[in-house]
Amino acid sequence: MTTVAIHQPEYWPHLSWLAKLVRADVFVLLDTAQFDRDSLQQRTKLRTPREMIYLTVPYKHVGHPQQLADVEIAGDQWRRAHWLTLLHTFAHTAGFLEHRRALESFYAEQEPRLLPVTAGSAILLASRVAPEREITLASMLRNVSGAKGELVLNICKALNATTYLSGMSGARYLSSTAFAETGIEIRLSRQNFPPYRQRWGTFEPNISGLDLLCNLGTDGARSYLEALR
Repeated sequence: MTTVAIHQPEYWPHLSWLAKLVRADVFVLLDTAQFDRDSLQQRTKLRTPREMIYLTVPYKHVGHPQQLADVEIAGDQWRRAHWLTLLHTFAHTAGFLEHRRALESFYAEQEPRLLPVTAGSAILLASRVAPEREITLASMLRNVSGAKGELVLNICKALNATTYLSGMSGARYLSSTAFAETGIEIRLSRQNFPPYRQRWGTFEPNISGLDLLCNLGTDGARSYLEALR
């Protein structure tokens, strides 16, 4: 029995992304996706001491659709700004103290393209909260093609999946008949998250998973996510 989940890279992914990660045996990072400026590919929501904000990686605008792998970052000042925001927000939390060196090293990298930053942040966070989960890049899979539902099905077949774990929005373009014909069950990933202790204000589930890691520490974050399985 193999449960596969597929998701685009997100910049410091939110709880819903991490919940799919821990419920899957194999998690596919869809690094072949098209860039969507309205998504979380280049930004993450964060609660700071004063307000809720988006940390956004600036990118170079072009006049036509781009693959995520082709998007270039605009400038480099954002790195220090993002690092200082995390430092100011989480400096005295147990999780930040545990992972400060890794986070600081992440922001010291001089990467000109968006994908390595987005995917790198996602993989770094995943390695801290769910180190035993297997993450596979879609670009590393051979002979997998198609769009939307067809692509999802082909990825599942390439990985010998028995179950595909889908988000609520993604399920709308999946063919239940095509999945059933190949013996793959479609299962929806629930989106209900019990409150955990957040440093600034009342519980808000739709923010970066860094909030979970820093506020609860490594063991607390892992226990929280495992309880979602």
